[in-house]
Amino acid sequence: MGMKKKYSLNRLFIKFLFSLIGVLILGILIPPIIFFSAGELGYINYTNQGEKDARLLAQQIVAESKFDMKKRSPLNEYLVLTTNFKVEDSSMEKEVESKAIEFAKSNETQNMNFIRVDSDQRIVIISYKLQSSYTNDFLNKHFISPDILLLLLIGMNILIVSSLWIKRFSTIIQKELAPINSAVKKIKNNDLDFEVQGSNITELNQILESFDEMKGSLQNALEKRWESEQKQRNQLAALVHDIKTPLTGAIGWTELLNETELNS
Repeated sequence: MGMKKKYSLNRLFIKFLFSLIGVLILGILIPPIIFFSAGELGYINYTNQGEKDARLLAQQIVAESKFDMKKRSPLNEYLVLTTNFKVEDSSMEKEVESKAIEFAKSNETQNMNFIRVDSDQRIVIISYKLQSSYTNDFLNKHFISPDILLLLLIGMNILIVSSLWIKRFSTIIQKELAPINSAVKKIKNNDLDFEVQGSNITELNQILESFDEMKGSLQNALEKRWESEQKQRNQLAALVHDIKTPLTGAIGWTELLNETELNS
């Protein structure tokens, strides 16, 4: 058995566990990095982009008395009210609009995201969405949101990385078990003329050492059995020779007597 650097199964499993955690962390971090890069390149709006656009819009409304609300960001909707809370103009859905009016009256958001702007005897309520989106309208309408895509990519990365790392670990174990499988097959076929290979794993190497000892014991037993059988064959040959010599003479005399006419 060749000398190799040994390590225990416990150490191997700990190494596998920490390496798996490391690649999982890497797999989890890659999608957010891609997501951040897409945001920096202008393909994705971050989650707080809607609020940023809403605050910028509020500043523009205050600065320009006749600001065109159609120039707003797609992430924002607006509601224009009189000081008596009558609706002058709106891009909001009815349900959101009613909550915006309640917000204008009480200044309580009720789990909605609103910004209030008072300008020229008007009250403007701007709503914003706290969710990421694509800068392309087609993708926003026909594709899953960036947040869901990010979660899907993280989940896929976890599955792929886990599968690949477990497969790699399985290959290592199979490689270390190969000498045991080889030794078992050769001993099963009574082929003892081989050298038992070693393993890097201490526990498996101890098993292989036991196989090596067992192989040596079997070889000694077979050699003694062969020597015993050879001795028995020699003894039997000598006995046959000892018996055959007088029998040959007796057979010869018997044949001679059969060829001779005998008298009384």
